[in-house]
Amino acid sequence: MKTWARTILAAVALLLAGRLEATTGFHLVAETENFSFYSRDGRRPDAKRCQRFLTDTAKKLGQPIEGRAAYYLYRHPEEIDLSEGRDNAGVTELTTGRIHSVQEFHPHEIVHRVAGLIGDPGPFFTEGLAVAMGNEGTWYGQPVDKIARQVLRERTFRSLVGDFPRIATEQSYAAAGSFVGWLIRNHGGLPRLSEFLRACGRAGFPREVRFRAIYGFGFDEASADWAASLSPSVAVSD
Repeated sequence: MKTWARTILAAVALLLAGRLEATTGFHLVAETENFSFYSRDGRRPDAKRCQRFLTDTAKKLGQPIEGRAAYYLYRHPEEIDLSEGRDNAGVTELTTGRIHSVQEFHPHEIVHRVAGLIGDPGPFFTEGLAVAMGNEGTWYGQPVDKIARQVLRERTFRSLVGDFPRIATEQSYAAAGSFVGWLIRNHGGLPRLSEFLRACGRAGFPREVRFRAIYGFGFDEASADWAASLSPSVAVSD
């Protein structure tokens, strides 16, 4: 077996082992039409609220939901070891729909479950949608537009999109939520955004080409209009 193949297999084995360890000791505590809820310590999720939000989000994004996916309810964020080095209150496996969360009702992660079935244009857009819909346009208790004004004085739009995983979450998630929220409000709503996600698919897509095809303008024009909408005094970093 070639070295690269052994490396990939080893990485997959470690990932699967981490997921198995993360979910050890859980017991089924509730079920709905599309969720199976698990807990280690008897904590119970807000099952009906989770299901209602999932159903509503799927309707808004035009994506049918079939079958059940697991929702693992943790006590502490440190128990969630799928966050790739980031401290997270929740993580969603986009390919399976499984949610790992410390919250009895976690709308941000439920949005990921639905959007993950449609397509993946990258974390800037997927997290932006989850913040816009799931967090209702706030981040750390602050309006995302307020945070985005400051972020755009320090970073370019293209750096936010391209370097998203390496930027502090208090900046990256807020800016993404602000941009995607602006896009939804001003350019075709959720149906158009869902069309963009679907056009991007899973991998190997020319993201900006798809964006221009769906919206009729590119990243540079979009980022300039978004920045102008935040405040006349916002100066976008070069």
